[in-house]
Amino acid sequence: MNATSTTHTRNPNAREVVVTGIGLALPGVATYGDLLGPLPGEGGFDPATGLIGRELRHKDRASRLTLRAAEFALHDAGLTDADDTFTGSTAVVVSTNLGNADSVCEATDTIATAGVMGLSPLALPQTSSNVIAGWVAIRYRLRGPNLSVCNGAPSGLDAVAWARNLIIAGRAEAAVVVGVEPAGDVVTRVLGQQSTDAAVAVVLEPADAAASRGARPRATITGYARARNLAAALVGAGATEEGPVGLWLADEAEAAGTGASHLLAARRRIDLESQLGPLSGALGVLQCAAAAAYLEGGTRQRSGHGRRPPPRRDGRPAADPAAGPSPIHAGTRTTPMITTSVTIEELRTLIAGVLETEPEEVTDDAHFAHELDIDSLLMLEISTRVESAFGVPENAVSASGATTLAELHAFLTSQLTPEPPTSPLIRPRPVSDPAVRLFLLHHAGGSHLLYRGWAEHFPEDWELCFLEAPGRGTLQALPLIDDCDRLVDYFHAAIAPLLDRPFGFFGHSMGALIAYQLTRRLLRQGEPLPTWLGVSAYGAPRGDADSSPHLMADDELRAWLRSGDGSPPQLLDNDDVWRKFAPAFRSDFKLVDTWTPPRSPEPLPVPLTAFTGLHDNMIDENRLVAWRRLTTDFRGLERYDGGHFYLMDHQQRIAAAIMAAMRSAAP
Repeated sequence: MNATSTTHTRNPNAREVVVTGIGLALPGVATYGDLLGPLPGEGGFDPATGLIGRELRHKDRASRLTLRAAEFALHDAGLTDADDTFTGSTAVVVSTNLGNADSVCEATDTIATAGVMGLSPLALPQTSSNVIAGWVAIRYRLRGPNLSVCNGAPSGLDAVAWARNLIIAGRAEAAVVVGVEPAGDVVTRVLGQQSTDAAVAVVLEPADAAASRGARPRATITGYARARNLAAALVGAGATEEGPVGLWLADEAEAAGTGASHLLAARRRIDLESQLGPLSGALGVLQCAAAAAYLEGGTRQRSGHGRRPPPRRDGRPAADPAAGPSPIHAGTRTTPMITTSVTIEELRTLIAGVLETEPEEVTDDAHFAHELDIDSLLMLEISTRVESAFGVPENAVSASGATTLAELHAFLTSQLTPEPPTSPLIRPRPVSDPAVRLFLLHHAGGSHLLYRGWAEHFPEDWELCFLEAPGRGTLQALPLIDDCDRLVDYFHAAIAPLLDRPFGFFGHSMGALIAYQLTRRLLRQGEPLPTWLGVSAYGAPRGDADSSPHLMADDELRAWLRSGDGSPPQLLDNDDVWRKFAPAFRSDFKLVDTWTPPRSPEPLPVPLTAFTGLHDNMIDENRLVAWRRLTTDFRGLERYDGGHFYLMDHQQRIAAAIMAAMRSAAP
């Protein structure tokens, strides 16, 4: 490109491309919302612990940073939640100017001193100019184009534009864009100063594709232009005289005297390099992440960083524990154990000692035989040591049938203690002396993950308590409960000590039924009642049942869920994934189908609000309005755009509605 030309991409008829995931491998920055300042300066990604692991062996620092940032971004986008995620064409575009400079310099030094025969075959791939993008494609089996951009300061924005163009042109169905620059002696010598150890990744998808899988768009990628004159670049990118740019992510001096009039009169200015240090090729992608945080309202957005999800058995990263039980083959129960507890870390250390490897190599889901190469003799040694260390009866480990560390720990925990291994209560943000407690109950086949991220939208003196049904998530080792009264008993025992201050219930779908029955239980027993009750996507109980999903054949049940937009396609369209989750679905649907409503229920003396998605095919709006006869204080029906899981796209609005309802209902 010559110095006087202007290039831009701005086609109003082009397919809209959105950001659906963001991942940071940036020390001192915990979330991408932190990029809006002030920077916390601590926490976030820790290179000392985050850049190790089997999948990172024999890779240069830039590749390790990139793989971590890409992992966090894909996880944040929800693209690692199912085994069939990457069936289409996904591109990888990496922006870096100095990424593998250390590898190249090391190779040339080796050739100078020892000749080409001195080169390591494991290190030689690192000298390729496209190795970083290639590692991401290989690691996540991405079968689209992969390329590197090394254009100096504009490199990161060029990479985002290239990725968008690949999607618009139909060359890729999605793209992972990474900006990375490592710190190191070689980079420091080239720059003349210490570089920033930084990697940031964003996932781009067509807006319609993201919507079809229920992904949350963070920002839309639109105009792009480069020109000698900054004002011309802004106009070329689509900026108009209608109003100033809302956020300016550049050096103040660069903006001065450009002749761009009030377009540059940004409401907010942030110079990322002045806060983080030299970023070079990572800058433009990091600016994209900061802009997404700004467009989301400047909240402290959570993104994958620091603590990574455990890898799958196939080597790909996994999302947070999904809604559904893991297939643990418990075998025959032996005599009672002597020990009262065993932690998964204790087991991990013990097995690593037998294998003569590092504990982090023994991941929760690594298959004993296929991935850790544990044969019958090694398993015998492990069994002997477990029996000796924890008082486990002879052959108990073999009888468990466990094939992974997670399965073995779940089995031992269920056998070691007569009580449930964990409480159904999950408090994402514990508060020592909360002003209000809000109990949240999940849907059929689901888990507490439905409410992931909700705590951020409530005041600091509100304590959110997720109630997890047995047989999934943190309680996956416990048997499922398919009876409404028994599940209410189970939850009631857990929450009874916590009703010493104003509290509320909010339940979605099956969770609404459980919240209603919990309230009736408290009323019947003369215990404190909730200040407010919220029921979502579930009609007022009545005597007749519309259907009995728990009795449907597999194909029929999956088709029914699919027609009602009741579950993500990744779960319904993959046989292996479905087999894992089907028991929880059937158990929960049996609970709902077999519950008998009271004939003449006494209206609850509790304010009640109903919630629904405008396009929910699974529940008629009249059924939701019918809740008015079951309360003395019906607060109306809240409607939101979306289907059965509308609430995933409206967390902040729903949180505001809940807070307003509880405050107005407070005595």
